Amino acid sequence: MESDRIYKVVAELTAYVKSPSLRHMRDPHSIRKPAQEILQAADRVGSVWGKWEGMREELAKAAAICWIPTEDLRVFLNRLPGPALTHTDVVQRLRAFWEEPWAEYPDEELKAGCLALYEREKAFGTELPAIIGALQRTYRR
Repeated sequence: MESDRIYKVVAELTAYVKSPSLRHMRDPHSIRKPAQEILQAADRVGSVWGKWEGMREELAKAAAICWIPTEDLRVFLNRLPGPALTHTDVVQRLRAFWEEPWAEYPDEELKAGCLALYEREKAFGTELPAIIGALQRTYRR
């Protein structure tokens, strides 16, 4: 497993140094992106959640406290790159997020308001990531 992590780090660094611009490579602000990619890539190698990477993981984590209907979340996530997710995949990944240290469960008192906002925005044709952002902004404790 350690060699897999090293391989991922080397692959990300190799992609970064392919830049023809030395200025880009020396810019302290541009190093943040490959650093994040290295950490994400290395951490995914040992993950037991093989279907969850990239935007799927980030979006599901953001949705975990928002009362997004699970089936709608699953449908949207399946449009993103990666293997097909089942209902159980989504439900159990959300549960795993809730059980992480310092994580929040969705607030039962906010459920009706969240679902009403969700349905209203969905009817307007708002994309799911935008709905999640609106829910977080509106109902954040």
